[in-house]
Amino acid sequence: MKRYFLWLAGCMIMGQLSAQSPGLTAASDATLSAPTGPIITDRPDQTESPFLVPQWHVQVEAGVQQGAAGRTREVDLPTLLARIGITEYAELRLGGTNTLTYTTGSDPIDGAWTNSVFAGMKTPIYSGKKGITQIGFIGHIGVQTFDWAFTTESSSSLTPDFRFCVQHS
Repeated sequence: MKRYFLWLAGCMIMGQLSAQSPGLTAASDATLSAPTGPIITDRPDQTESPFLVPQWHVQVEAGVQQGAAGRTREVDLPTLLARIGITEYAELRLGGTNTLTYTTGSDPIDGAWTNSVFAGMKTPIYSGKKGITQIGFIGHIGVQTFDWAFTTESSSSLTPDFRFCVQHS
């Protein structure tokens, strides 16, 4: 973990040094400072927006989620989504998560791992007057594997997933 934070700090420092380097050309300097607008996240497994990542941009979203219902606990480590702007009207979406589900107070420990990976796309399907109402479509194909903890039993499935995203402001 310490090594990861050192690597991240090094990347941030190198990024600052290269952005302040006098050897940058005018074109690359303009590229570094070009405004791309606000970052609108989809927050994997929590909320989705109808807005796309700009063309030729990559946005990576990651997190950890924990939930409980009675004695059952669920931990997602990590939730991950990479959004890649392919065209003005489409983005490629790649992601996955590892979920540990277990029951507290049981002996022996009762639990299972679910591993999910998916690929898909997002596209806008409606933009109202002055952009007040936006509607987008997200479609994914996912592969889930399910392993019972502490046993050799497992299964897998192919899962289509789609949703409509609406924002009205």
